[in-house]
Amino acid sequence: MSVRRWRALALGLLISAGVVCVGQGTGERQDQVSSPSDASQNCDAKPGAQRDEKCPAVTTQQPAIKPTETPEAKKKRRELEKAIDQRAVETTGIEVAQPKIYDDSLLQQMLNAAEAKLMSLQILDQSGIASHLGAVTGATQSISSFGLSVQGPTLPQIATTNNGATSSTVTGDTNTTTTGATPGTSSTTSSQTTAGAPTTNVTTTTPQMAPPSVTVPAPSTTLPSSFSVSGSDLLGEQMQLTYEIANLRLLLEGSLNDWTVGTTKLVKPRVTLGFPITINPDKHAKDATAVVEIEIDKDTDTKPPTDEIPALITLLPREKTYNVAKITDNSLAISAGIATQMVGVSGAYGRSKKTYYLVKDVDTVALTFQPQDPKRIGFMWQFRPVLGQRYVKAGLKQTFVQVAFPSNWSNSNFGSIHIRTYWKYFDRKEGYAKVVQRDSLRDDTKTWPIPNYSLAQVPKEFDYKSLQDLGNGQMLVTVAGRFLGGTYVRVGSTFLRDGSPAFSAEYQQIRFVASVADLATKQVALVARDGTETQLVFKNDAYVGTLAKPDITFTPVDDSNIQIAAKFSSIPAIHDHIPLLAIVGSKVYGYSDAPILRDGTTLIFVVPTATLLANPTIVIKSLFAPDAYWKDTQFAATPYPQGSQPPKLALLEQTDDSFKYLLYGPGLKDAVFLAPQGLVPSPLPKDTGDSLRVVTLKKDQAKADKQLVFITAKGLRFALPFPSVDTPDVNKYNLKPLKPVLVGDDEVVFQGDGLSGLQKVLFNGAELKLRKQSDGKMIWIQGLKAAGVTAEAKTQSLDFGFKAGKTTVKLTVSAKP
Repeated sequence: MSVRRWRALALGLLISAGVVCVGQGTGERQDQVSSPSDASQNCDAKPGAQRDEKCPAVTTQQPAIKPTETPEAKKKRRELEKAIDQRAVETTGIEVAQPKIYDDSLLQQMLNAAEAKLMSLQILDQSGIASHLGAVTGATQSISSFGLSVQGPTLPQIATTNNGATSSTVTGDTNTTTTGATPGTSSTTSSQTTAGAPTTNVTTTTPQMAPPSVTVPAPSTTLPSSFSVSGSDLLGEQMQLTYEIANLRLLLEGSLNDWTVGTTKLVKPRVTLGFPITINPDKHAKDATAVVEIEIDKDTDTKPPTDEIPALITLLPREKTYNVAKITDNSLAISAGIATQMVGVSGAYGRSKKTYYLVKDVDTVALTFQPQDPKRIGFMWQFRPVLGQRYVKAGLKQTFVQVAFPSNWSNSNFGSIHIRTYWKYFDRKEGYAKVVQRDSLRDDTKTWPIPNYSLAQVPKEFDYKSLQDLGNGQMLVTVAGRFLGGTYVRVGSTFLRDGSPAFSAEYQQIRFVASVADLATKQVALVARDGTETQLVFKNDAYVGTLAKPDITFTPVDDSNIQIAAKFSSIPAIHDHIPLLAIVGSKVYGYSDAPILRDGTTLIFVVPTATLLANPTIVIKSLFAPDAYWKDTQFAATPYPQGSQPPKLALLEQTDDSFKYLLYGPGLKDAVFLAPQGLVPSPLPKDTGDSLRVVTLKKDQAKADKQLVFITAKGLRFALPFPSVDTPDVNKYNLKPLKPVLVGDDEVVFQGDGLSGLQKVLFNGAELKLRKQSDGKMIWIQGLKAAGVTAEAKTQSLDFGFKAGKTTVKLTVSAKP
């Protein structure tokens, strides 16, 4: 309820109570009807004073006076009204606003999604086709009926009525004379009723003739209750729909000449244009369709030069339709009858036809045409009246077009747009547009350019304050600014976007969480939805010049860690806020999980020796710095000092009774060997350095001692495990004769494992002939008879010589049965 209504209600209550109230300072005028007494004047003079019964109870409130319009204001208002009417006349009811340029990549993603959904449609259905085999596809029923009704004349009817006897009354007068003292005469009236003979009435009637009724016999047969198409027809429909889906997929994909410039490999840039079209028809647009024509040409400075014109890819909407039910009902009924005194005849005839079907009522139609200028492409939209209306529905229409231009992606301008609007008479019965309505053409002389917009996303604010160390090697990064929807962050090969647990796109910023190692070793970029990348670096004034190359020193901490010290001549002040980092392989030092000690201009950190050996390149840099800033702070960690590379053992030679190992590493010249006890390594022949030594162990030592322990001259202690070696083991070969050996046999076949390493077989020092199977699981030994192995029935000893040693196998020679 408004304030004015509340005041009126309060005033009414006060009036009913007999109190006079005069409002002041409310902007409303209130007049007092009568206030004759001083008390009333006092009440009026003191609007805030206490009211009592002396105040008059009758007041009246006059309506607010409407301010008077000045002649100048009235003239201005009339001119504005004429201008509004003139604007409607000039636009002819069709107004096209400035064309909008949209992100083509978004439309392309939508079309690709639609194409993927079309691809997933499986129309051919084997079970559905099989279920329609032998189906009833139609039926015909013809019924002929005739009915005739003839009625002859009816016999007359006689009705007799017995009325009974009739009666009659006879009236008479009698005069009587008297004598006496007073003589006189009197009159007497009498009546008599008599009955006559009874009467009989006879009536003869003839009934009225009416046409007889006739009924057509009802049909005795009925049509089947269910119908369906045949299997072959269903297959044809499915194939037709499959072809239509393929057609739509090809349309969404686009042709090759729409993708590339000529036969080159240059892909055409695509632009999506939107046209806000306002339709506001007046009485002159009755039974007319609104037409908006668009012509587009390429920029005159297009590079590379080509005679190609822009290519029209997609029009949206292509058409907009409504499904309308159209019903036709025709009925005819004729009946006639005739009756005479002799006969009555009647007949009836009827016919009915009803049709029901769906039709498409088209609201919007997209068409193409060839402009007069052959260097242009042309297309149009027609907006038609639908659903029985005589006028096009008023409102704002939004249309889109996708155009490919034969130019480079770097061109600043792709082309220009020309717009023309008019009305055309519309034949509602036939459904097509006729001639142009006179004086409705409006050819816009203004040309709208099509600039090449860059979608590169640039942060509004991004500096060291945008980083927050979360610990455990994780960093929270905040990028302030307004960004287009779909913008995401790429950290190396990891894409952080909407839906990612470590990504948040907000109204004024983007925030994401990534590991410090990824931020330091991989490129970080903001990626627009069209793929344009903007590398994330701090503001230009954050990093000035180039970071100087430091002096690097290595100091062994123990046998598995080394200390690295990087001394700079000076460190820029920015690194008081954003620390310098040291990168060794994928490990980053400088934050809470792997801190760096800063002593003035020296950075000190400890690196595992194995990490440094696997990644000898060391990089000193800071987060989100341009590459040119730290290009001089990359260096290789060679030569290594003692302790940075631990010595190693490798098997050099193996004999039947000893093993030789090669010990290599820095600082071996004056090393003291503690275990095995009494071991004295020897240098290699002709080697005068201190990095190679030969360690020889007897077979028994190799089985007993597992570690080589020594101390270098620098005091570094190392314990190296001896590499495992194979010692001869008879059982591991599992040698067995394939069949019994009899006296006089010259050959024996053995089966076993690892026989590929067998070199020779001896009997009493004489070598026997040997042949091995390629997989090392079977051997043939020949020459047994000549060597005397099978001369008599007894057990003989054969010596097998392997690369790893010798073994003796017992062979039993049996007598012949």
